[in-house]
Amino acid sequence: MRKYLAIVGVIFFGLAVLGLAVYVSYQDERYTQEIAQRSAVHDKDASSSSAGERNSDKDAPRVERQAPSRYGWYGFFRWPNGTTAWAIILTLIAIAEQTRETRKAAEATRVQATIARQALIAEFRPRVRVRTIKLQITDNPWSVNVHLVNVGGTGAHVTTANIELTWLYTSKWDNDTKIWAGTTAFQSLTLAAGEHNIFPVPCEDSRIPIACAKLPVDRGEPQEQFLVCRGEIEYIDDNGVNRVTAFRRVHHFSGGRFVADPDPEYEYED
Repeated sequence: MRKYLAIVGVIFFGLAVLGLAVYVSYQDERYTQEIAQRSAVHDKDASSSSAGERNSDKDAPRVERQAPSRYGWYGFFRWPNGTTAWAIILTLIAIAEQTRETRKAAEATRVQATIARQALIAEFRPRVRVRTIKLQITDNPWSVNVHLVNVGGTGAHVTTANIELTWLYTSKWDNDTKIWAGTTAFQSLTLAAGEHNIFPVPCEDSRIPIACAKLPVDRGEPQEQFLVCRGEIEYIDDNGVNRVTAFRRVHHFSGGRFVADPDPEYEYED
């Protein structure tokens, strides 16, 4: 609305200047004709006078002194100086208004593009998940490989992550006895959409060898010692939203794999 009002204002102002220029031009033309007529009458009177009779200078027509268009505001609208100046002023006003509107349009386009990008990121947000956790007992020291993947549609910028290994002395996952086995931490990692990464967690505690934990299972007895891998991965999306993926997996020798904890306080995605 303001844009159209500004355009109408510039047009109205231009028409006003044009009208005043025409008016001043008409007044100048009229005055010129009057002076010409007065000069003709004066010359006729002078020729009919005696040879010794002269007219004083004050009786001669003085165009610059008598013309009303030679003073005041008339000069601002006289052709070519006045109208040219107003044409330049109006052109500069039009250019300034066009520049302002162009800047506003560019800013609106930028805001719309930002909103569209944020909506796209929100719809195809990153999702960091623990794909698999595998026990590697061939290495020395043995380790656990945590396989992470971003299953979302945009990048996940990992700010911090901590993964730890502990032993459990009971099959109950609550109120259990823990012995620290190993830990690892990493940060400043970016997972693009669909990107995978594997992080090894070495076990530095040999008080419970793998063979001792696996021995009851080999005898057909219930497993009593469980290796637990748990951690929290904090990351942000391209909108700056903080997100967390937490996991807790318990290794079962009978199946040869880690099983996810059914408790939602240990396994969740924000």
